[in-house]
Amino acid sequence: MENTRAHIKATGMFHGMFFRSEVRRKARNLGLKGWVKKSDGGAIEIVAEGDKARIEGLVDDLKKGEFVKLIISVDVSWGDYTGEFKDFNIAYEDFV
Repeated sequence: MENTRAHIKATGMFHGMFFRSEVRRKARNLGLKGWVKKSDGGAIEIVAEGDKARIEGLVDDLKKGEFVKLIISVDVSWGDYTGEFKDFNIAYEDFV
């Protein structure tokens, strides 16, 4: 198991809060830690830490989730695992 960190930005058309809730549910089921939030311009931003293969599974799910109307792009930047998160949550501007 290779622990890593990913910063993911998805652009497209989403069904509001339901999409972020779905990302949180899937990430927790995969044993990932981090957060998801709506960023400027309506994109969805995710920071996830955990097993690289599980993060890649989350990225694959983002592209075909039931709360996605249309995915325009999913960009992933990989970084070093920090272990700073205890859970996976929906973040709000004052949280992050």
